Amino acid sequence: EHCAQIRRSEVAKVCREGGNGSLVREYFQADFDIVTAANMTEERVLADAEVVKVASEVLELLPDVSYEVRISHRGVLSAVWQYTGVPVELRPRVAQVTLWAGVPPQTSSSHAPSLWNAARHQLVDVMGLQSMVVDRLETVARLSGEANATVARLRALLPQGNSSVVKALEELTLLVSYVRCWGVAGSVAVFPLLPPHDDLLSGVFFQVHLDTRVGSGPSMHCVAAGGRYDALLQQTWRKCDVPVLRGFDPVDTQVPGGTGVSLAIDKLEAAARGVVSQNKTPGVLVCAKGGGGLLRQRMDLVAEFWAAHLWAEILPTPQPSMTDHYSYANSVPGMRWLVVLSEASLAATGTVKVKNLTGRTEEDVPRTEVVRYIVALVQNKVGDRRSRDSETTFARSASNGALLASATDDAVEVKEGEGDDSSNQLFRRHSRKGHRMHKN
Repeated sequence: EHCAQIRRSEVAKVCREGGNGSLVREYFQADFDIVTAANMTEERVLADAEVVKVASEVLELLPDVSYEVRISHRGVLSAVWQYTGVPVELRPRVAQVTLWAGVPPQTSSSHAPSLWNAARHQLVDVMGLQSMVVDRLETVARLSGEANATVARLRALLPQGNSSVVKALEELTLLVSYVRCWGVAGSVAVFPLLPPHDDLLSGVFFQVHLDTRVGSGPSMHCVAAGGRYDALLQQTWRKCDVPVLRGFDPVDTQVPGGTGVSLAIDKLEAAARGVVSQNKTPGVLVCAKGGGGLLRQRMDLVAEFWAAHLWAEILPTPQPSMTDHYSYANSVPGMRWLVVLSEASLAATGTVKVKNLTGRTEEDVPRTEVVRYIVALVQNKVGDRRSRDSETTFARSASNGALLASATDDAVEVKEGEGDDSSNQLFRRHSRKGHRMHKN
């Protein structure tokens, strides 16, 4: 049977060699990976964005968290090396020095303290690089920062006649738009000189840095790293002689792509000052009927569900059919509702259709109220134990603008217009926050 996508997660001990020839050390590490048969750039970048989102969700469980997602691309890094003229044999060492030096001041005349003075000495006097090469490295490093602005500056700096550079910058732009659409709370920056943490990474790669604030200034620590490893799969795929693996692609011509992230559990544990527990809630699959798949609209809505601590998913393809949606929903244990977006309904009435897969019912709910509607169903177990009339009453009250809702991390109150006791139900959630689950 053809499998379009596999998600896998694991928490386990790993062993790594220490720096400078020190002994091997043992760490706790959490991994999340997505392997997809899709060959379209948009679908693979969507998987990259989901991996970044998963890492951000873990960090956002920490209290008073501040973090930064630093993104780069193999194609961009290769073009930067060519632009600066750094010899191939020196690139790994130069990358480590520039990573240590960080982002230089925005102007060379700035009197702000900078590690680049020491870095320049190391690069010129120790490694033997020409001053012109180091000047170009500093220019590129100075571009690091807000993602869209950095990509625009890289387009102006790097040769656009190189198709791989153009493709890499397009993938970065698309990834940033998807990550922001999914509501990643941390800042998202592009670092052109960011070295890949693994030689096997072949496309987009990233690091997540946690701001732990030591003293009066920030102290950034890398707590997660990930990226796309298509090249690794291409190297090993043809060597596999396992029928299940060959069955991943019916025509046996397309090598699947893989992307993932590793989180340093020990560092996160040290940063955590509390324990957050979460419990599974019924799931929501956000769908689209017509309109070219309405990918951005689906992403916007699923991000709203996640913000309300609900388990919600979309199919990671631009234009899935309703048959695909039903097939996936029926294959996932616990998937309860389909929320169907229709371009015509949104334009005419501003509503979406909520289909209950267990009760075989459906209702039209205002798009602006659908998250609160699902929250109320989850808290009151309407989908399990209440009649169709209960859902209809809630949907009608929302349509009439009589729904007043306030949501916090610990409780959700849903109050309707004046009437009998049943119309003034108070639905509370007692430390039971839903979360998005992934198939392993």
